[in-house]
Amino acid sequence: MMKKLAPILLLFALTVFFWTSSKHHVKEKKMPKETWISLLNEKKLLQKLSEPLPVWMDQQLSEDFAPFQEKGISKEAVDATFVKIRSTLPNEMLIRYRVVEGKLYRYFPEGESISLRDNTTEKALKTVFHYMDVDNIDFIFSYIDGIPAPGVPEGFYLLENEELQAPILSPAKTGTPPYLILMPDWRSVCHWWAGDITSTLQESSAHPWEAKKDSAFWRGTFTNAIRLKLCQLTNEYPDQIDAKLIMRTNVPELDQIIEKQGLFEERVPFASFFEYRFLPTSDGVCGASPAYQWRLLSNSLTFKEQSDQVQWFYPALKPYVHYIPVEGEYGDLIEKMNWARENEEFCQEVIANSTEFVLSNLMMEDVYRYLYLVFQKYASLQSLDEATLKREVKNDPRWICIQRRRKMRRKVEKISLEGYTLSPTPF
Repeated sequence: MMKKLAPILLLFALTVFFWTSSKHHVKEKKMPKETWISLLNEKKLLQKLSEPLPVWMDQQLSEDFAPFQEKGISKEAVDATFVKIRSTLPNEMLIRYRVVEGKLYRYFPEGESISLRDNTTEKALKTVFHYMDVDNIDFIFSYIDGIPAPGVPEGFYLLENEELQAPILSPAKTGTPPYLILMPDWRSVCHWWAGDITSTLQESSAHPWEAKKDSAFWRGTFTNAIRLKLCQLTNEYPDQIDAKLIMRTNVPELDQIIEKQGLFEERVPFASFFEYRFLPTSDGVCGASPAYQWRLLSNSLTFKEQSDQVQWFYPALKPYVHYIPVEGEYGDLIEKMNWARENEEFCQEVIANSTEFVLSNLMMEDVYRYLYLVFQKYASLQSLDEATLKREVKNDPRWICIQRRRKMRRKVEKISLEGYTLSPTPF
């Protein structure tokens, strides 16, 4: 009897072994603490990954990766691009990462502090690589809100030799700078956007259209002059617009002007936004995430300023389909609001379209699906010598394995890295 059962028991043991060794299995109790796994519905995520790709996602990926479709992305190109970045922009906002044998490594150039905590994006990367098999990759990620950005040298990452040009993964761009791969920003991959989804669905249900005030409402910080233009409309049309800044600018002269105009106010509860039918959205330093997403889900009508700033999902959204476009300085906002009142049935369709788009394309599982697609496409264009990668991350102390931050700290404290300090902050 036991002889007959032996092959079956062996097969069962091997099955258990390979299952518990799989990256798709939550095999380490400590791992979820360094990821955003708790924010995801695993069943929905795996289902999304098995479904046909939305056309807009396919188009966005194809457009971003087009310059590398034929030449690929070599390690030498990443080396050269990172050297160029550090020679023109020596700060910690552009970071180089590697995934080697399923573990995440971060490069800390000489003199930089070694962070002892994950930032939100690093936890997101670990989440992706925990659920999904990704080949060894070597990439540069930008933590600048968008490229180009104020105070950042134009073309700081561009090489004269295009063959040695590597892409930068970026949360946003202004205009058409080349060699950028758009990715979800740090707010959209973590508890920030996850919490906004829950709160928005609750508040939109509690505030039906019929009960909303027939006017516009906006609150935000002073990240550009256009936002002040929006707020100044409050004094011109007090019965139609309530727009205020919630923080001082730290420029005393400007603060005095804004204060005199009565355009500063304390923060308001999130629920306050849902009391209004019209919700303008305004770009910040670059983009407005996740403020744009939750407005599209709010059961109010979104008014989007015309802008050349782009985030990963923007090309999928169409004017008069998902939002109502307004001029860059909101010069026609009142006109568009009056038009919306006269075309309420049409605007209800726009609201329904925007709601459906977010529910189908911008939930947490969709965000992580897109993250995975970016890395999958990136890996398909990058041919790396595994032995070289393993040797470099082993022998170069500037390559630090951040897969387990607690274990990393103990290791770093044992080695001597001249000019380095340990930092408790996540950057």
